[in-house]
Amino acid sequence: MADTTSHTGYFDRFRGRDDPQGGIGILLLGPVLFMGSLLTPFSISWKIQGAIGLLAWIVIWMVSGIIRLEIVFLLPVVIVSIVPLAPWQEVVSVYWDPLVLFIFGAVGIATGWKYWGFTRRVALRSLYKLGYGPKSQILVWFGLAAVFSAVIPDTVTAAMFIPIAVTILHYQGYETADEIRASSFPSLVLLAIGWGAAVGGSATPLGGGMDILTIELLSDHVGYSIPFTSWIYHLLPFTVLNFLLVGTYLYYVFDIDATEVPTSKSFYQAELTKLDSIKQEEIIVVGAWLLAFGLVLLEPLYGDVLENSVPWFDPLLAFPIICALLFVIPAKSGSASTILNADVITDFPLPVLFIWPGAIALAKILTLSGAVDALGAAVDQYLTLSLLGFLLLAIIVATITNITTNTAAAAALIPVIISIAAKADLPVATFVYAAAAMLNISYALPSANGCLALTTGFGADTNKMVKHGTVLCILTIVLITVYSYLASQFIPGWNLP
Repeated sequence: MADTTSHTGYFDRFRGRDDPQGGIGILLLGPVLFMGSLLTPFSISWKIQGAIGLLAWIVIWMVSGIIRLEIVFLLPVVIVSIVPLAPWQEVVSVYWDPLVLFIFGAVGIATGWKYWGFTRRVALRSLYKLGYGPKSQILVWFGLAAVFSAVIPDTVTAAMFIPIAVTILHYQGYETADEIRASSFPSLVLLAIGWGAAVGGSATPLGGGMDILTIELLSDHVGYSIPFTSWIYHLLPFTVLNFLLVGTYLYYVFDIDATEVPTSKSFYQAELTKLDSIKQEEIIVVGAWLLAFGLVLLEPLYGDVLENSVPWFDPLLAFPIICALLFVIPAKSGSASTILNADVITDFPLPVLFIWPGAIALAKILTLSGAVDALGAAVDQYLTLSLLGFLLLAIIVATITNITTNTAAAAALIPVIISIAAKADLPVATFVYAAAAMLNISYALPSANGCLALTTGFGADTNKMVKHGTVLCILTIVLITVYSYLASQFIPGWNLP
């Protein structure tokens, strides 16, 4: 019998999750769907058929976890270099867009937060000050995740806080993923972090790949860079309302036995005493983030001056430039020689550098091939400035988001929404911002976003996730429908980007 061990080990390098859904059948289904869609003699353009088939291929592989995400999101560039669904130069240009450097800088600075202990300090102090009872702990974790995910990508936020929460749960007697899954309290702690990261992600464009992709596509449509202040003006009020909605649900719906939480206030006090006084490195790495974010946020005040004197400068480049400076600023604490270095950023999630530009590349293929117009023609009659119009849009976006992942949903849907609204002479920004809010309604399935996938891996109860996540999706759909309709009708300037 042939020895297949080496082959198995080789292909394990490309596998996605540790528990991918399906096997060789799912692996082959993606390319089969692409080829079938491309070659079947429909009455539409072969380029449109190929683009829709490529979308199906990517969704199948993403949802199943059969292949690593960074490989999945290289497909748009690989396929368009073989099959001319769209101009190759325009598709591949996304990889040297300032957006990619921005992502590297933003996530790089955030990894410094974790390494130098800032996130652990904030978590322990918040739990000590705000409550150590079962429901209080859940609300604190939910609040921390929501606040941080407003300025850090949602998956990165979850990746920072979940290990800290799991360490504390271990002290409380929940030492394995199975023990966490078997009890209500620890499972809800992880779900609260995942849901909180999803809720806070809509507050600013820094909340995740779907937000960055959305504002990039809207900027392309209007012909200029949409300022972050516009996004915050439209979506921060919704984020606050959604935060209150989900927080209230967490507090009142779940019945948790207090005996499940043996830790007392003295535990957190003891953990805090183990922390050193706040380090200079913590101050620098947090200050670096605030400086970069401030430069992006205040761009409308100085943008015209820079455009004339430094025409190459994009405000998003503040993040990678400041991140690069942290690699040369000396560190005085610990073994690290500089604030950021190879050891500090060992937790850097490299797949993000492939996922977000890959999603933009997919969106370009869908647009340039004509697939966006074809998809839009099927639903354009339903996009109206009415309660029903916003409700149908919310249902479509939220459903696809939870099935495929919010980034993939943004790549597929935002170009369609822009195309439909523009042709119907409707306010494009109104519907794009409404869809952006809905893209963050990813509560029900592990495939919806990286936050929920992480919670599942550490032991969150998927039954609770599906059951209560579905209810939260329905409640949030109602909220965003009413919010978008009333704002579009009564708030001055709402229908402008």
